[in-house]
Amino acid sequence: MSLKFLTPTGVQSAASGTVERWSQDAYVALLLRVGLGVVFVIGGWSKLSQLLDPARSDAIVALYTGPTGYINTFFLEYLFGVGSWLSPWGFLTTLSTFEFISGVALLAGFMVRPLALFYGFLLWTFVFSLPVVLTPGVAVAEKTYLAPALLVQIRDITLSGLMFILFNLGSGAYSLDARLMGSAVKRPTANWEHLGLLLRLSLAATLLVGGFFAGMANIKTFGMPALLMIAAGVAMLVDHRAARVASGVLIAMLLIYILGKITFEKSLIGNLNAVKREFALLAAGLVLAIRGGGELYTVPLLMIRARESLAVSRRQLAAHPLRFRVTVPAMILLLAPAVISLAVVLAPEARAQGFFGGGKLSKQVVTIRTKERAGTIIVSFADRRLYKLIGQGRAISYPIGIPKAIDRWDGTLRVTQKRKNPAWRPTPSMMRRNPRLPSYVPGGHPQNPLGVRALYLGHTFYRIHGTDAPWTIGKAASSGCVRMYNEHAIDLYNRTKVGAKVVVTWKRYATRPGYASL
Repeated sequence: MSLKFLTPTGVQSAASGTVERWSQDAYVALLLRVGLGVVFVIGGWSKLSQLLDPARSDAIVALYTGPTGYINTFFLEYLFGVGSWLSPWGFLTTLSTFEFISGVALLAGFMVRPLALFYGFLLWTFVFSLPVVLTPGVAVAEKTYLAPALLVQIRDITLSGLMFILFNLGSGAYSLDARLMGSAVKRPTANWEHLGLLLRLSLAATLLVGGFFAGMANIKTFGMPALLMIAAGVAMLVDHRAARVASGVLIAMLLIYILGKITFEKSLIGNLNAVKREFALLAAGLVLAIRGGGELYTVPLLMIRARESLAVSRRQLAAHPLRFRVTVPAMILLLAPAVISLAVVLAPEARAQGFFGGGKLSKQVVTIRTKERAGTIIVSFADRRLYKLIGQGRAISYPIGIPKAIDRWDGTLRVTQKRKNPAWRPTPSMMRRNPRLPSYVPGGHPQNPLGVRALYLGHTFYRIHGTDAPWTIGKAASSGCVRMYNEHAIDLYNRTKVGAKVVVTWKRYATRPGYASL
């Protein structure tokens, strides 16, 4: 230790350096705290003003629980299903009240660490609960989210990262926590190298997702060119000096975006709510510009470590040479069993999915021997195909999902109704088997079991319909109805008139590919 640290001047210098470091971290925490607090105050205020207004409460509940809301069917059933004491309005009102109070508490610097830890995890639930439709072949009748939830909610993931940074920094300057519990609550529990890395990763995630997936559905780009967002995101990861430049670009982008969203047609809270997350991103950009993002895992540091590791490896190899040689025949003998096993496992599934020659589950024109007239629908549960007769011994063959063994039936019926986006209600027998089924699913909902089209057969509960579970086509999975891919259900719907004859049978039909394509 240098003797100068034993002098009064040295002690004073060390103390002032420590105070300066704490002050810097404290003001960083203050910036983040205010940015995040503003998000929750605006969000809570906006929702409560609508939920507590009788004229607008139904609309916001319908929005949050609908296809463009934030609660998917799984969580709707879990939270508000049969036997639940929760109501959507009560749940949203409670959550919004807590959100508003949390925002005020963050602005005042009260209970900062508990709130930051709680919201750091809670923000991820918006990813799990978002209603999305990503299954290929599913026709979407209602507007909903068509991108992976993680990408749609990437800004909330960034906010989660900021919350964890705030949790480690403490309450910061001008906080009630410091007044009530002492200055210890302002002391960071991690060094800035690690927190700066988390800050860079959190902000870069939003920029890179917006840049790489620009133009795709539900991806936030702030109205900026994709290349600019990618460049700024990569710069935040490459070097601490480049990260500071990128933070300036981010701040400029956010300011332009915020100003562009302001309109006189909306109320003050309506304008603020449209850009509430951007206030937290602005605060984080300012922190990165002022405090920097540290040098941990930057490209220059990684290159130094790589060179050092390579040098150590060379010295070890020189000291202990490794003799290892594998001939080509030996490699073939080693890999052949694994390749053969993989092919055996994957081939049946690939055939089932239609990867070879059009596949078992494709729609096609076939020749068929039957006495039925053109326009008739033949449902062969044995073939697991539906044949729409088009005349001259030909039919359009569609793959179908058939009833389970307990629900087998056959007979001749007529199409009595045709419905677009039909609503679904479970039959009494279905409710007896599974009391947790929803009593009603509106038409157009992405998880409506009837899909987007339905043909009603006679005066029975049986339907020929689309599905929300396309992976069940070709399998015995229904409770008596005939399932089709949604695009096939639309095609059949357009080709079929009310009154058309429907023959349901367990007879097999010898068919072969027809001479005309669809």
